[in-house]
Amino acid sequence: MTEQKDYDRLVVQTDTLLLRIFPDSQEYAVRKVEERRTELSFGDRELPWDAYDHLVALSSRVQHMRVVDRHLVDLPDHAKEICKVMWPEEAVPESVTLISDRLKDTCRRIREWRCSAARAGADAALRVACSWYEDLDLDVFRAVPDEAPTDTDPVLTAKRQDRAYRIAEFAPFRTFIPPPPEVKEALSDDEEEIEEEGEEGSGEGAAPPEAPEALNSTPVCRGL
Repeated sequence: MTEQKDYDRLVVQTDTLLLRIFPDSQEYAVRKVEERRTELSFGDRELPWDAYDHLVALSSRVQHMRVVDRHLVDLPDHAKEICKVMWPEEAVPESVTLISDRLKDTCRRIREWRCSAARAGADAALRVACSWYEDLDLDVFRAVPDEAPTDTDPVLTAKRQDRAYRIAEFAPFRTFIPPPPEVKEALSDDEEEIEEEGEEGSGEGAAPPEAPEALNSTPVCRGL
């Protein structure tokens, strides 16, 4: 009996430790315990877990860790591929730590790629126009005139969009096109405004996430 109590205590301690290290495994553990209690026709599902419940939960956590481990093996290779796509003009960092630091700028880089694609599309449109009209004055393309026929007439608008979408197929959107110096500074200002808005949204008015109850006490089997 003494050995059994020591064994039960070890199982509970190990399961509680794994819960703290892998809190997202709790969903799988609760599900397995619920299945076990259903098979045994438990009357009160709110009863705290016994040692065997913890053993079932421990087994499910180990299986969950194995699945996570298989995915973790692939993460460095996927991270390298993302770096190649997002920063094609740069060499991929050698270590996983440096790759992780580089990927922290992914959101900013996606905004830069959107602007690059817009520049590629605009350049493709002007190339087509200049190829048909050699004397075209590019200095007049500074802004969109108010109430242009291609904006007010639905038929002309549809035709304009159709031609634009076809021209977009010729745009080199897979090649990153940096902005002119005077535009780069403006984009930086826009990014700072977006980041400031994000910080304001996570200020004093935002409630912090609550820690799972299971991390602070012995797990109790509850319905999902």
